[in-house]
Amino acid sequence: MKPLKKATLILLSTSVLFSVANGLIWPYITVNMYLFESNYLEMVFVDAFPALSYILSRIWGSISDYYGRRKPFMALGFLLGAIPLAFAGMAGDLYSFILLILISNFFYSIGYPSFYAALGRLGGREIYGLLEALSSIGWMVGAGLLGYVHAYWGGIGVYLTAATIILLSIAIILILYREEREKRGDYPSLIDHLRDSLKLRIRADPLFKYVLIAAFIAWISTYWNGPLLKIKLYLLMEESVGTYGLVMGLGAGLLSALGALLVMALARKYGGLPLLTFGLLAYSLFYPILGLVSSPLIFSIVFI
Repeated sequence: MKPLKKATLILLSTSVLFSVANGLIWPYITVNMYLFESNYLEMVFVDAFPALSYILSRIWGSISDYYGRRKPFMALGFLLGAIPLAFAGMAGDLYSFILLILISNFFYSIGYPSFYAALGRLGGREIYGLLEALSSIGWMVGAGLLGYVHAYWGGIGVYLTAATIILLSIAIILILYREEREKRGDYPSLIDHLRDSLKLRIRADPLFKYVLIAAFIAWISTYWNGPLLKIKLYLLMEESVGTYGLVMGLGAGLLSALGALLVMALARKYGGLPLLTFGLLAYSLFYPILGLVSSPLIFSIVFI
């Protein structure tokens, strides 16, 4: 990989901060809903909503492309997303809590397309492997800190701390990030550009659609299992937020970071499809084990 530009390093550093915030809140959101006596379908919906909000990302990304600007969309989207997140810990009932989390993720869908576009333009496609590794490290730090933050400041402190970290990342973007304005597309109007970008067509090898179908099916199982596995982990850890956070941090954080770096190297040599196939086979083996195991130690090891 080529030496990283200053602008790329700035974006990567903000991604790490965002991942620390996500490592704090997303393991805790499911626990929070469990404490609100939420049903499982509600947990699945909230856990999956960030992915659903990406549908709107196509629109925001197209608007960003049209104007050739990334920074305003990143700053505005992340700022507006941090505000409802800060109030989520103060929600007095389940549905107020869910609404605040959904509003927060809706606004994030404004910022993320511009962030990924700016990063890819600066660092090329290989930058996403490094991004995954650094994001996993950030997640590990956030999840590892969850128990300490919760012990000292409670649930309100978890959300306020995460929102503060996000605001810090926005400040870094506003103060340090200098973007080069990109060339605008040859469209007579924004409406024409949006209409063209929202057409359901894929500019790729026709066989790529089978990869997309496989990924779609795999993500259904991931989102269906995710909240239930987190609640099971929380209960097996005797409802200790700290221990639960540490297991989440080690699994979704440390080993994911190492795995991302390993995949970068293997993908260059063997290509992406064999690694994707191996990963799906591994998940199909681990999910039934996690569903059947009742030992806290064995569950934690398999989960990590």
